[in-house]
Amino acid sequence: PVARKYDGNAQAINTGSRLFDWYNCSGCHFHGAGGIGPSLADDTWIYGGRIDQIYDSIARGRPNGMPSWQGKIPATELWEIAAYVHSLSAPEATKGGPGEAEPVPSPPPTNQPPPPMPQTVTGLDR
Repeated sequence: PVARKYDGNAQAINTGSRLFDWYNCSGCHFHGAGGIGPSLADDTWIYGGRIDQIYDSIARGRPNGMPSWQGKIPATELWEIAAYVHSLSAPEATKGGPGEAEPVPSPPPTNQPPPPMPQTVTGLDR
């Protein structure tokens, strides 16, 4: 339930962006593009790409380099950073972690013609 408060929240994403730089997350993740740490802007997520899973990775840390930030950064700020990181990812990143079912894709759009352009009448049209 807490995740819903931050997921897609423009203010949380904006604050999370500033905190991402403030806490030097860019030092490893290079502004989300990946470097020492993995890319945050693709659809490859080892521990899941949902906002709650991202929060968990930031808070608890992960083997091979990701430190735990729980107790060092307030929980509210961790959620804001998670919201920002989630906003960087490709839409497929929200699939979840290992063993979770893949979401059912949306049906393809129908091939409908675009609506007609409105006709305008000006003093020059005769």
